[in-house]
Amino acid sequence: MSEHHDCEGYVSDRFSHQCGKSGKYKEGGKWYCWHHKPSRQESDREKRSRQWQAEWDHGNKSDKLQDRIEKLEERMIKACYALRHDGAVPGGLAILDLVKKHEKTIKALERHVQNGIPQVS
Repeated sequence: MSEHHDCEGYVSDRFSHQCGKSGKYKEGGKWYCWHHKPSRQESDREKRSRQWQAEWDHGNKSDKLQDRIEKLEERMIKACYALRHDGAVPGGLAILDLVKKHEKTIKALERHVQNGIPQVS
């Protein structure tokens, strides 16, 4: 017959007290239930950290791409304004050049938004 071991983990409800479950996993010389097993808690912590980092990176990339597009829009508005007042074709060509130059940025933002936040397993 196997020995009974109490879980060494702690539960915090209204008060902090030792877990009442049986300890089935021995780590570091102590017994833990599945929920309080240190290796499981560490892997969960790492997973949450990787997911948070993915969300953070996604947000930063979105912000940078959005900033680039806003700057492009400002330059296009200025070029349109110059075209309207001068009646010259070079303003129109400048707009086309700007669009071509930043086409990759615009497509990257569209893909980035479509893909959403990557899920970490």
